[in-house]
Amino acid sequence: MTEDDAEDRLRALCLSLPEVVEGTNHHGEPAWRIRRRTLVQISERHPAGRRSFWVPAPAGAKEAMTAAEPDRFFAPPYG
Repeated sequence: MTEDDAEDRLRALCLSLPEVVEGTNHHGEPAWRIRRRTLVQISERHPAGRRSFWVPAPAGAKEAMTAAEPDRFFAPPYG
């Protein structure tokens, strides 16, 4: 699957949810929101050289996921 295919699949999934709107984040990268809260965004900046998508996670999930699969999951630079 190419990056464009993955982005198209992510877009379709997000837009299939009620009240989701597509826009961009403050860096001009694709982002999807529900009532002005970010649902998911794509980043080509962090981690450097790796295109990724960011989603909020419940308390403790980020730590558990990054500990279990550090090559797949990461903590964004702001938190």
